[in-house]
Amino acid sequence: MATRLILAELLPGFQQRAGVQVSIESVGGVDAARRVQAGEAFDVVILASDAIDKLSASGHVLPDSKTDWVHSGVAVAVREGAPQPDLSTEEAVRTAVKTPRV
Repeated sequence: MATRLILAELLPGFQQRAGVQVSIESVGGVDAARRVQAGEAFDVVILASDAIDKLSASGHVLPDSKTDWVHSGVAVAVREGAPQPDLSTEEAVRTAVKTPRV
């Protein structure tokens, strides 16, 4: 949903140049993917890369229509001298985030 703010900022200039009205609907990724899978029509769907890959593999979006638009990195800081947490898998990250640190 962070893309909503970026799109809202870009929208007026695009509409003026293209001469078309555009409507943006911002929903959570799970809801968006569910709606696409249910057959609801959209001109553009912006989701995480793996979600688009799943929709493409299941035939719900046009093959080869995926365009990477933004890279969203994640940073982790660890106090000097503290052991570095295991971040090698999704479950390891969940465990590291839930583990209380002193």
